[in-house]
Amino acid sequence: MLLAQPALAAKRVALVIGNSAYQNVVKLTNPSNDAEVMAATLKGAGFDLVELKRDLKVVELRRALRDFSDRSRDADIAVLYFAGHGIEIDGTNYIIPTDALLERDIDAFDEAIPLDRLLTVIEPAKRLRLVILDACRDNPFSKIMKRTSASRAIERGLARVEPIGANTLVAFAAKAGSTAADGDNKNSPFTAALIKYLPRPGLDLRKAFGFVRDEVLRTTNNRQEPFLYGSLGGEDLALVELAAPARDSEAEIRRAYELALQISTPDVWASFIATYPHSFYSELAKAQRRKLTEETARSGAAEEQARTAADKAAAAKAADAKAADAKAADAARAVEQARLAAEKKVREDAVRAAEAKAAEQKAAEVERARRVTEAKAQEQARLAAEQVAKARAAEEAKAAEQARLAAEKKAREEQAAKVAEAKAKAAEDARAAEQVRLAAEKRAREDAAKAAESKAAEQRAAEAERTRQLAEAKAQERTRLAAEQTAKAAEDAKAAEQARLTADKKAREDAAKAIEAKAIEAMAAEQRAAEAERARQLAEAKAQEQTRLAAEQAAKAKAAEDARAAEQARLAAEKKAREDAAKAAEARVAEAKAAEAKVAEQKAAEAERARQLAEQAKAATDDGKAGDTKAATQLAALSPDVDGAAKPAQQTASDIPRLLQGELRRVGCLKAEVTGAWNDAAQRSLQLFNKNAGTKFDVKLASLDALDAVRGRPVRVCPLICEHGFRPSGEDCVRITCGAGFELGDDNTCVRVRAKQPARREAPPVAAKPPAERPTAAEPGPSGTPGQKRSVKDVEALWAKCSNNGRTGRNNRTFNGVNACVMRGM
Repeated sequence: MLLAQPALAAKRVALVIGNSAYQNVVKLTNPSNDAEVMAATLKGAGFDLVELKRDLKVVELRRALRDFSDRSRDADIAVLYFAGHGIEIDGTNYIIPTDALLERDIDAFDEAIPLDRLLTVIEPAKRLRLVILDACRDNPFSKIMKRTSASRAIERGLARVEPIGANTLVAFAAKAGSTAADGDNKNSPFTAALIKYLPRPGLDLRKAFGFVRDEVLRTTNNRQEPFLYGSLGGEDLALVELAAPARDSEAEIRRAYELALQISTPDVWASFIATYPHSFYSELAKAQRRKLTEETARSGAAEEQARTAADKAAAAKAADAKAADAKAADAARAVEQARLAAEKKVREDAVRAAEAKAAEQKAAEVERARRVTEAKAQEQARLAAEQVAKARAAEEAKAAEQARLAAEKKAREEQAAKVAEAKAKAAEDARAAEQVRLAAEKRAREDAAKAAESKAAEQRAAEAERTRQLAEAKAQERTRLAAEQTAKAAEDAKAAEQARLTADKKAREDAAKAIEAKAIEAMAAEQRAAEAERARQLAEAKAQEQTRLAAEQAAKAKAAEDARAAEQARLAAEKKAREDAAKAAEARVAEAKAAEAKVAEQKAAEAERARQLAEQAKAATDDGKAGDTKAATQLAALSPDVDGAAKPAQQTASDIPRLLQGELRRVGCLKAEVTGAWNDAAQRSLQLFNKNAGTKFDVKLASLDALDAVRGRPVRVCPLICEHGFRPSGEDCVRITCGAGFELGDDNTCVRVRAKQPARREAPPVAAKPPAERPTAAEPGPSGTPGQKRSVKDVEALWAKCSNNGRTGRNNRTFNGVNACVMRGM
């Protein structure tokens, strides 16, 4: 509305839409609240028509736009506000109804409403057309939407627009290509700033949206920047017009009438009638002026008649002239005395009025003193409440810390119990495996001994059978040859002996080969047993490692869950304390503003009364010294106590550095003592608070805003830095202790001590050395008599003894060891 126009010159209409309950994507929280508060704001600004619509489907949304187009035809200002989901497809911006599905990009033509349609709806408005879109949120439709054409782009946020019509503005919650936050509070940051600045009387829209931009940037830490598209002319254009100056109240006119009634002269009544010509008391003043004029006229007529009668009486009765003169003198004296008595009564009334005024002023001063005392008491109560809240927050933080320590201790105890149980189970499994291995080795030895004995018996039987057959054959041959060839008997005997020796040698070789094969088989079985032992050890170590990792993961998961629960409790306590502190700060600011406004109003009223009394005293020049004394007395009584009002403010300003130092020390940013002097240490502490809290207060000045901001932080803001091996606990650094089986790592966390794995013993290779030759029965042994022959049976018995009865470990049962044992025995 133009500032130069009267209040009823422009018709203003608005359509407010908030879509929260989307059917096919996640519901939004704030759009419905935003629409409600925006509608209430526009109604409070005096709009002629404000329509509020919530959760509109596509048909309902089109119908609402069509109806609003009819209502904006004769309007001067039309505003269309939408909060919900919006999307940009191929450079065109759309607002999305609650029943939209948008499976494909071309479905937006049927299921969504383009921005151009909104501009067309408000186009008939004469002076201003305004579209506000709080619809730049991160859109879930774009993630599931299928693209029917590779050239059709779906960008992030909304696209830039350029309105064609004059005096047309389009406001986005975030500039083109970026998204807006839905906000953690009841309303989004953009809408919260709009309802703060748009209703300000006389504020131009360009400045209002500039203030909205600054507010949103400050609230979102420069992550969201609102943007305004379009242009306006050179005239200031505001949604709310400045109110006309308020007329004098009836109470003030009545007080002025009472003062004029006390003086009651024609000039005073004329001044009152000229000052308040259209009031009810103006007619009363005119009646008082007429009454005063009539009384003056009657008094003059009576005096004239008295003088005429006296002259006639003097002429008629000359003898009685002296008596008449005496009577006239008496009458004059009586009139003078009556006049003096009347003046005295007026002065006494004026004195009584001044005393009453002084009593009222004294009562007002007493009331002000009482209010100051109550304000101090309230401030002390607030400080006490803040201290109680801080103590409660500290106790809650301490309880949360104790709960976390107890949870960590319990987790460590459970982990130690699980590790001990796993170790016991692993040891039991190892003992069982060892028993199984020993039983297998025992069975293998018994089987080998039985096989060797059976083989030796078979070999002995076969050898005996061959020897018997050979002996029988030789005997037959010798008998035959003896009969036929007596001369060749010696040669045949020699040949027989050679054949026997050859057979014996062959038998020994066969026995040695059998024994060697048996030894090789035994070594292979030993190697398989060693490999099984290594596999068992590896499986046991792997099971222990898996058990340990599972226990560690379970302990970590439980500790993390406890830590999250404690952190959530701490955050909830901090949030509650911040909300309480913010409410208290807002209450204090509101009380201070109300007190300032009341003091300013009282000063203005006293100054106005003093001005009126001065004018009345100046106008009542015919009252002489009495009137001057009365006005001076009244002016003196109306002098405001400026020093008394400024003294508490000065005292409060001088206390700000000391209070701010105390609060900075409470949140951990100031380590020095509180002195009340804003020195370098205090400035460094405020700079440290700015760094950790994200604020930008001037460190060279101890301001009330900085004091309120620090008071709003119920817990430590500046971090407590501890050395390695210590951790922060409240306001102190405590040593970190680790449980049994854990040690402190480089990152100040307890890690499990890893057990050293025993070195694996490698079995000697089977074919590392060539097998030593077996001693034959004809060869002398190391300890035997040279040239002494041993039978095959003796060699086999010695081999079995060396391979089965060794007691110095498994190495004596290897092939080389058995061979050496046999050689020593022979």
